[in-house]
Amino acid sequence: MKLYYVFFTLLFVGLIAAQEVVYNETFEDHPIGTELTKFKGLKFQGWNKSQWLVAEAEGNKFGKSTDQKKAFLIKSFELDAGSTYRWTLDLKAISKGTSWKRNHVITVTAKDGDGNYKYGTKTIKEPKSGTWISNAIEFTVLEGKTTVTLQIFRFADGCITAVDNYKLIKQE
Repeated sequence: MKLYYVFFTLLFVGLIAAQEVVYNETFEDHPIGTELTKFKGLKFQGWNKSQWLVAEAEGNKFGKSTDQKKAFLIKSFELDAGSTYRWTLDLKAISKGTSWKRNHVITVTAKDGDGNYKYGTKTIKEPKSGTWISNAIEFTVLEGKTTVTLQIFRFADGCITAVDNYKLIKQE
């Protein structure tokens, strides 16, 4: 019976060791009101003049957009060709408006000559307001497409997008 436990312990340790955390942000270490796009340690971008701040609710810190139309939160990485990565994050819509305004889209792209190559996309349609939803996209980086951008997008105005547990892991 002890051999059984040793085997599964070694297997579990092996699985954990087979992953490398590239980026992990829970926002807990940043003061409330910190701008995600201006604080050098975070290095996020907010296209369309999107403003994202660290906020807190119920003892949990997270990133939060304004309710402007077309909110983007972007982060780019130089990744290894041939390696597989998994991007995970939690998103929450905060809105009293129509449910379609809460749609979120997460996308993984890379520069491809004059355009972009899409590694993956996920649309979270009509999420219930105030509810965290865990999301993930797994992708393998192609040769020549190693500058990878992770993008969160919400189109309509009148809705706030919250993000937490933002993590990029290299699978071995």
